[in-house]
Amino acid sequence: MRVILALTAAAAVLLAGMPANASVFGLTQDKGVQGTVRICEYANGKDYTVNATSMCPMTVTDDLSSMAQDSGNVPPPTITGTYVGSYMDGMTKICVYEVMGTKRAIRVDAPDMCPMSQAFQQ
Repeated sequence: MRVILALTAAAAVLLAGMPANASVFGLTQDKGVQGTVRICEYANGKDYTVNATSMCPMTVTDDLSSMAQDSGNVPPPTITGTYVGSYMDGMTKICVYEVMGTKRAIRVDAPDMCPMSQAFQQ
């Protein structure tokens, strides 16, 4: 009984700072670096940006009421890049792609292979 009460109290403390209509969404895809930002896609269907030198956070907290407003949005068009090479960056690998005369990149786990092609937002 004490364990259940302790867990309930701990959950209440953790959730106290979150709005009642907020939810946590997990990372679904690191879309790579574009200019000075890294684009991170989450399970709520939204893209968030962080500094290009940072990794995507594993989760984000978002207000559920904003999802209802965004539900009519059309996803941005994409363009496919062709794999041209890769290099190691700490415990990850940077995969580089040629996209209409420019270079774009994505980050994958070090043991993973780079996809031969990758879709990027225009």
